[in-house]
Amino acid sequence: MYVRRTLIPMLAFSLVIVACGKDDNNVQMDGGTPMMNHIHLTVDSACVQAGNVITPNGDFINDAFRVFVKNVTSMSIQVTNAQEEVVFQTDSPNEGWDGNDPSGTGPYRITVKAISTSGIALAGQCVLHVLDYGPSSCLPFNGTPVCGDQLDPRICGIPYATNEIFCE
Repeated sequence: MYVRRTLIPMLAFSLVIVACGKDDNNVQMDGGTPMMNHIHLTVDSACVQAGNVITPNGDFINDAFRVFVKNVTSMSIQVTNAQEEVVFQTDSPNEGWDGNDPSGTGPYRITVKAISTSGIALAGQCVLHVLDYGPSSCLPFNGTPVCGDQLDPRICGIPYATNEIFCE
């Protein structure tokens, strides 16, 4: 059975940092930054979001990891592999990671930090999975997959259906 997963929109109306999709165990890492299923941070009118799955197979669908932001003055992105080696780092929301890691030791930890236009710090971490269809017509994934094409960079927080097919 093949299932096309979608993410139900969640709206946050709050003046404090809201992190949707936190794991149940709410693991704190790096000085209190929450580990989340995927990154979705909002405060005031600022928003930072990123998925937890990429499929760098050259079909132009979720081929690179990107972070989508709205109303932030600065940000940093860091991707580390299982050996805690930095495989990608940038301060630009326009740069993405193509999943290239010679060690091939995922899953990867994503750390994102940003400053909102009102000067409030936002920070979050999630695990990123680099998946390959291989000979299958669906992607196996244990958990809730959130692909980059489910995140609308124009509206930050309103997801739409993914083109990836996950096995159920």
